[in-house]
Amino acid sequence: MTPLVKVPILVSTAYINYACWNFPNAPPAADRKRRETADPITRILALTALTVKLTMTAICGFALVEAAVITAQSFPTLLLSQRLLSILAPTSASGPLPLLLSPNSALGFLLILSGGLFRLWAMRTLGQFFVMEVSLQKDHKLVKSGPYALVRHPSYVGYMFVIFGDVLLLLGGGSYLSAIGVWQSRVWGALACLVAGRSLFVATVLMPSRAGREDAVLREEFGTEWEAWARQTPYKLIPYVF
Repeated sequence: MTPLVKVPILVSTAYINYACWNFPNAPPAADRKRRETADPITRILALTALTVKLTMTAICGFALVEAAVITAQSFPTLLLSQRLLSILAPTSASGPLPLLLSPNSALGFLLILSGGLFRLWAMRTLGQFFVMEVSLQKDHKLVKSGPYALVRHPSYVGYMFVIFGDVLLLLGGGSYLSAIGVWQSRVWGALACLVAGRSLFVATVLMPSRAGREDAVLREEFGTEWEAWARQTPYKLIPYVF
């Protein structure tokens, strides 16, 4: 299989991550009906807003760099390809970097695609009510349609899938970072683990915790309407599991 098949996968990965990592701004104070004391995930995102942007930039950047290297290696006689490879893949003088679509990277992209589409569907369904902080707006409505008829917190499920997929696609075998020797360097390997670990911690620990907090706020606000919805949609994140 030609490595070029991986290029649209990487470009799509960059776009999906960009769309999913761009958290909407909080509504104006005048439109806010109730704002909860910041929960751990909101505090972390607020205090580390710069690192969130840097992480998003790194994920999108490395996906696009890998796509560029694959394209340049596939057309090595072009002057632009030679210049790109001299900057992005200087070790490729001994041969092209093995940037292949492995089973793990294919699985990673399936997770990114499914999770990204699910999260974007949730964001679109909530519309103006999709904000980073736990809050209620003056005209707040309990959204029960679309992905919210499947689980009560679909955007978190999508985020989890995207993060797991990013790790498999961009850090696993056949990836650009693996091919240039990130895992052979203690410093760069530790940095990659730190960035991936932080994202996985938010996705697997903080987001499920926040889901319970959001449920409590919505239950208090909407009462019997929320309880009826919870009976109809009993799972927070994963049907028949949690």
